[in-house]
Amino acid sequence: MDRILNVLVRFYDEDAGSVKTQHLASKKVNIANASALMLELNDVLHSYGLEWRQVTSMLLDNCAVMRGKKSGLETLARKENPNLLDISGDTVHMVSNAAKALMSPFQSEVEDFCSDVYYDIEKSPKQKEIFAQFQSLLHLTPKSLIRPISNRFIQMLEVCSRMNELLDVLVVHYYHVMDANEEHKYRRLLNQVFERHDLTTEEKARIVVLQKEQAAASRTGTQVNQDRKDRISVVISEFERVKVMIDLYRGIFCMTRQTKCNLKCCIC
Repeated sequence: MDRILNVLVRFYDEDAGSVKTQHLASKKVNIANASALMLELNDVLHSYGLEWRQVTSMLLDNCAVMRGKKSGLETLARKENPNLLDISGDTVHMVSNAAKALMSPFQSEVEDFCSDVYYDIEKSPKQKEIFAQFQSLLHLTPKSLIRPISNRFIQMLEVCSRMNELLDVLVVHYYHVMDANEEHKYRRLLNQVFERHDLTTEEKARIVVLQKEQAAASRTGTQVNQDRKDRISVVISEFERVKVMIDLYRGIFCMTRQTKCNLKCCIC
């Protein structure tokens, strides 16, 4: 797949009396080092009859190729025009980095939890079928879980939103994982789920049957699967904490996405 360097310019249009953004060029640069990028930028400027002394500032991505102090594109550009002002990084990228810093105290706990749930249910046809049945019994339209993707940071908003929708279903689905001697501690939580979804006696009975079937089947599962289910069981033993953490994640991601949208609107 080709790598494309997109070059935009912002300038004050005297006729319009406002700042305009215009696309200058898109260049194929498969050897993406600073020297190659600089050659392409020089070519773009020359094609418009522009010189580096006419450039007042640049907005670059935050990667080393662009902003490296020794040999980055920023350094090469400053050699052409030492008077460049306010060379900055990608503002949207910086917003993402700020959001990641806010997430650091969680130590990827939410991502790991969502990943465990996804692989435990979505990768097992039987579990996926039972999970859909539980959703139907709770009067919900069956939905699939969303797989967290490590290099798509903002995608966790969709992951957490879906997880938040299905938390009650997860309580029902993983109730069988709890130790039989401990189940009484969490019966109130299960009953609260039943009340929230206004279940009939028949629907409750059907859920109990499915839970017993799951408990019997789990005894023959692999140790890897059992360990994963034990980790997921915090959705019952620590329900409020899990819910708060997912809500915090969603809040931060919503704020990040809105900030990015606002920045893009300002640029446009």
